Amino acid sequence: MTGVPLATVVSMMDKKEVGYFSTHSLGSMLAEAGAAHDLPAIRALTWRLIEDEAYGLADAIGAGLRGAVAADDEFVRMVGAAADMVRHDIARGPIVDALVSTGRSDPGTAIFVAERLAERGGADYAAFLIGGAYGGAAKRCDSVIGSLSASGTPAGVVASLRSLRVAHTEHGIPDAGRIADAVDAALRVDDEGVHREAMAALLDIHCADKARTGPMIRTLAMRRQACRPVLVSRTSIDPPFDAAECVDYLDVCIDGVSADNRGVVYSAYRSLAALAGRRPDDVARLLVKLAGQGAYIDARAGLVIEELGRADPRKASGVILSLLDRPRGVNLDEHLPSMIKHAVKFSDPAVVAKPILEALDSRPGMPHRYLAVLAALAIEDKPEKNNDGFAVGLPNRT
Repeated sequence: MTGVPLATVVSMMDKKEVGYFSTHSLGSMLAEAGAAHDLPAIRALTWRLIEDEAYGLADAIGAGLRGAVAADDEFVRMVGAAADMVRHDIARGPIVDALVSTGRSDPGTAIFVAERLAERGGADYAAFLIGGAYGGAAKRCDSVIGSLSASGTPAGVVASLRSLRVAHTEHGIPDAGRIADAVDAALRVDDEGVHREAMAALLDIHCADKARTGPMIRTLAMRRQACRPVLVSRTSIDPPFDAAECVDYLDVCIDGVSADNRGVVYSAYRSLAALAGRRPDDVARLLVKLAGQGAYIDARAGLVIEELGRADPRKASGVILSLLDRPRGVNLDEHLPSMIKHAVKFSDPAVVAKPILEALDSRPGMPHRYLAVLAALAIEDKPEKNNDGFAVGLPNRT
């Protein structure tokens, strides 16, 4: 590397600002360091970062893969090693982006590498190369995708679906109908990984063919528990659905969910918070449903109630009343006081408090959690908040 120690270059990379490698190649960074701008140097540095599992420099690894691309066995090994490093999603994005970019810029090499990578058990990452290459070499890609699907193995079927998904997202081809057909065929394989990939594929093409994919998404979520985390996550982040569809899919996904399935519960809370302003009735119902099934109640639920209080204070009050009667074991006692604070944060405290206090007045006994709610309401009734209506509206408890 022209006299510049590898450790010096690695240290230099560590000091780069976030995003540096989204606009600079690894080769240009090597030139800054006074190192030779050649393929062996790029490969040596990229290999070192992969071997060191340098997750913080995943962008640099991605840049290195783009700079080292070649139709040879060493590059196949590099891609396989990088894929193994991020197989559990740590720093996965830059590696995936590099593979898709390689496919777009050099389809022939990408397909060569993808075939070799699939032979070595890396079909899931080969799919990103194939999908990226599809726009420039559709026939060759279709041949590889067909072979992966025909293998009948879960890994092959997953890779074939993922290749089609990436191709559709990157190039708009193949069309949604072909991908839906591929999903139908893939679902004959009884494997959770295949089912999750099938759900992801349906979500990718939903906007292009809602009439067909909508019922398929709902049926798959109802029948396959493994698919629910994939679906509920998409309802919480840039969903391809309208609000009514989100509510329907959330209802399916949280049906029977327990505190153990926190991935579903937490994503559901994010979705409900986003929907509170548009669908307060549905949000209140689903939040109570989650609690009734023993789903973990914590600060995330409080954020839902906060948005519900902003949209409809009476609905927020109703949720709290419903939660008061829930059994222990769902972490309610700890978080009910904070829920009160969330409920009144952007709303009239009197509107929230009055039905709660009226209900508590009608109870012959007052368990600990009721007292906690009363204390939280009292704390919120502060003069500096100018809540005169709150104080006047409280029932007489003497």
